[in-house]
Amino acid sequence: MPVLGSLYSQAVDELIEDGVNGWRFYPDHDGGARSALDHIFHLKETEADAMREAARQSIRHLTPEFAAQCFVRAIRLALDGVRA
Repeated sequence: MPVLGSLYSQAVDELIEDGVNGWRFYPDHDGGARSALDHIFHLKETEADAMREAARQSIRHLTPEFAAQCFVRAIRLALDGVRA
């Protein structure tokens, strides 16, 4: 599904591309969430299908292996800082 995400979340900056795989919004701005929802409710089926595929592609790299590699990299950086 296309994703709606708060611009106060770092993941939204990294993962959501407006109009491609979802929409970003400021939850504390008047009409922000409503506008994002309006986008979804007014999608044509073909547009929704394209956005669903774009959403799947945008997170395809986020596998358990990727997360483990990031975790190991963070530990190594922390250890290198302790040794310095």
